[in-house]
Amino acid sequence: MTDEAITPGQLVPVTAPATEVAPYIVSDETKEAARHSKAPGTVENYRKHLKNYLAFCEARGVAPWPLEPLVIADWCTHRAHHGTPRARRKQAGKTGNAVVSVRAGVAALKFWCEDVRGDVWPANMRPVKMVLAGLARTRAEAPEQAEPMTGELLSAILAGFRETHPGDIRDAALMALGYSLGRRRSEIVGLDLERLGSGDGILKRTPKSLEVHLIRHKTMATGGEPAVFVMPIEGSELAVEAIDRWITTAGIVEGDAVFRAVDWRGAIKAERLGASAVGEAIKRRVRAYFLGLGQPAVVAEREARKFSGHSMRVGLAVSAADAGADIRQIQAALGHATPAMSSRYAKKADQSRNSVLRLGGVALAKKPIVDGGDQGEAA
Repeated sequence: MTDEAITPGQLVPVTAPATEVAPYIVSDETKEAARHSKAPGTVENYRKHLKNYLAFCEARGVAPWPLEPLVIADWCTHRAHHGTPRARRKQAGKTGNAVVSVRAGVAALKFWCEDVRGDVWPANMRPVKMVLAGLARTRAEAPEQAEPMTGELLSAILAGFRETHPGDIRDAALMALGYSLGRRRSEIVGLDLERLGSGDGILKRTPKSLEVHLIRHKTMATGGEPAVFVMPIEGSELAVEAIDRWITTAGIVEGDAVFRAVDWRGAIKAERLGASAVGEAIKRRVRAYFLGLGQPAVVAEREARKFSGHSMRVGLAVSAADAGADIRQIQAALGHATPAMSSRYAKKADQSRNSVLRLGGVALAKKPIVDGGDQGEAA
């Protein structure tokens, strides 16, 4: 079974009243608008989940449509126990898919059922809910989160950055912009300089700041508008220098993609950099940093593997929380639609900063010896 005939955003014709002969025909413009209801990356991710579900149904000789809750529940269990683990899970010796990925698969099926096929989502999803709750208990594990690229670490990396290879200069700019403006990988590589070209956003320079204007972004489909994020130049000199150096080196002009591919010889390509290259750049720079500190290659490699393309965004949130920023400030900086995700980053820092153990007489502190008087004997 394949999903080749399924098109994201397919609209089902309205049934015509009995007095009419033909059903209402939806315009091409309306179909095109519906096709873009989800971001391309989201649709592609949902397509992968769908293919997995179709293969599961084919292997068991059951029809994938209409959806059956018991089949979905069995699919969820199969994925949790026997699904192919992602690279990081595999390196950690884990098997199956994470429960969060299994839940995402159910969301993908709902999308294909309702938004693509125009079918009715099953009313009784209790079997699926019970299985997901059971998996959450029996296969609970610590969330896989990228190591934060904190401001302290990134400042140290940029301060010691002396390479002249265009690829290295680009990497420094990628990291500086990604951290300082808290942007996602896809948003970073989708930037054009000063005016919109083929990308999804604009990087603008003013006398006092660098600004990212996201014309198309993750939260637009839920009523969002183009989003603007500002980095003051004062206090962010290292970041501004890294970004300016790359733009000058690469000869980026208005309307061009800000970040381009660079080959091993240092030739700057015309095509826009892919999102996956952001994580590779971070690992490369972290590895080089630890090698520069005199660490063995095995240690540098181990440290580099902890980081990913999301590390800069997490790093800004963690650094801000440690510095005392509240959830609203973190939410505004990262552009979260709700404070729930922002609170995850701030919670640990808040617990440490506001811990009752910081109150006098609560923590098991090492008290100084008082001169004079009978100190008594230790029990």
